[in-house]
Amino acid sequence: MTTHTTVESPSPLHQCVEGGYDHTHNSGVSIRVSKLGHSALLSCSHSAARQLAASIHSMRDGRQRGGGYSRGCWTTNIAGLKAERRSPGSCQRGAMDTVSEPDPGLTMEPEDKSLDPRKTSHRRFGSVMPTEEEEEAPSITEFHSSTHVLPVGQTARYTCHASGTPEPTVEWLHNGRPVERDGTGDQSEAWVERGFLFVRGGRYGVNMVCCMASNSAGTANHSAELLVFDACDLTLDPNTAYRELSLSEDKRKVTRVEEDQSYPDHPDRFDSWPQVLGREALTGHCYWEVEWEGRVEIGVTYRGITRRGGGGDSELGGNNKSWSLVCRDGLYSAWYNGRETALPLPPAGSTRVGVYLDRPAGSLSFYRVSPGGGGSSDTLTHLHTFWSPFTQEDLLPGVSVGWGGGSSASLCRL
Repeated sequence: MTTHTTVESPSPLHQCVEGGYDHTHNSGVSIRVSKLGHSALLSCSHSAARQLAASIHSMRDGRQRGGGYSRGCWTTNIAGLKAERRSPGSCQRGAMDTVSEPDPGLTMEPEDKSLDPRKTSHRRFGSVMPTEEEEEAPSITEFHSSTHVLPVGQTARYTCHASGTPEPTVEWLHNGRPVERDGTGDQSEAWVERGFLFVRGGRYGVNMVCCMASNSAGTANHSAELLVFDACDLTLDPNTAYRELSLSEDKRKVTRVEEDQSYPDHPDRFDSWPQVLGREALTGHCYWEVEWEGRVEIGVTYRGITRRGGGGDSELGGNNKSWSLVCRDGLYSAWYNGRETALPLPPAGSTRVGVYLDRPAGSLSFYRVSPGGGGSSDTLTHLHTFWSPFTQEDLLPGVSVGWGGGSSASLCRL
């Protein structure tokens, strides 16, 4: 009759084992020896691993000489491993307390395989699984968007690629909701087609787009903002321009100069602050961008702002009729009713600001616009939002260009 005895091996060998194998010898006795797993060997001390290996080789030598592996020898090695467990740097406490001792005369044959965990594959359900060294968490290697701002009704396109082992799967989220791969563009706000994500501008304001890559080793994601707005083509009104401001021929750029310009007298002209207002009133959901140089103040004001005198009543951000963002080297600050809010985010090389007025919602938001890399579109970073129950009075865009020559601001074409 064949006798089967099992040697269970919790940590320090508990974490070092996974799976097992059986060998039946000529003596008619077999013993189950668990394989050393990778993660646990890494957690064991080097001395414990060497002692275990020496024990197994000693068992093999005894069997090859025709003798059994004596109870005394087995007990000695178990005791040694227990002592190692109690020493500093060994495997977890209590690792060998439940190891069973075999009957006298049993022989044992370890699997003829290197104990180096880096050369041992984990076998599960008959397949070879990659070791921890072979797995690699995903990383987003490429993310492109066709635009960062989108007039309502138009469509933006996104591309995302990721690397990792195993090969990661890529999923898309639009405003926090997964986008179906088999979706179509007939009625959806977002859909995936031929590996691209398409987003239709149907929801005003900031839309969040996220690419998520995942595999068994982890996840990675990349997010981008898409701002949907009503198209608004703005120009500057020369009848409001301070006399030391020069306007370009297309009325889209203003530059601070030292000499007075030959503007006619006009009741709408600022006589003390270097400011100019837009010609077109702002309605609905309007977005525009301003490229700045030097010291520039970008704002929105009611049409009824005072044009005379150098007090706060006529300065952008100096009263309760206007809101502004000051841009200069190294910092931004927000102004309303003469109170400043310092903003922690620096320009960081960006010289463009996006302004989004959602008049129905009562919000006015400013964004840093940073150039996109690798052929991708620019990116938006939120700077500040003002909240106000805007009245029925007309709202106009405005720009203040700093004292001294050289500062300028341009309304960008989107």
